[in-house]
Amino acid sequence: MRQIFQIKMTTFILVMSAYFTLCFNYPILAKIFDLSHSVSNVLFPYTAPIVLMAAFIIIFTLLCWPYLFKPVMIFLTITSSMALYAEVNYHTLFNNAVIESIFETNSDEARSPSRINTFLTKFIFMKNDSSQNKKRHNQH
Repeated sequence: MRQIFQIKMTTFILVMSAYFTLCFNYPILAKIFDLSHSVSNVLFPYTAPIVLMAAFIIIFTLLCWPYLFKPVMIFLTITSSMALYAEVNYHTLFNNAVIESIFETNSDEARSPSRINTFLTKFIFMKNDSSQNKKRHNQH
């Protein structure tokens, strides 16, 4: 089988560490930069991305086993993107309490009709909102 795209594992770890640091943690980094305006050391806010990047490099290097790394990275990327979406759109910070609540939810609660109705209602209203926004945009 011909390989179209090939990348070394160290390069992949560096790229994914930078991606997780700058993209998935940008709300936290933005908050650190906002809060550090009154700090006397101008370089202080720039240490946060460096520390995060170093932590991700260490974590991803420890997970770098054959047949384990790709599925774990896919899972981490998908769950991190969902957490980022919730943070950006709903201003929900995923801390220990939220994660505990997720794991303590039993499957009957998750499959309850009220959640399905909520999802369908949200989907319908999002569809209506987007069509109304297009109409408003076309009128201007």
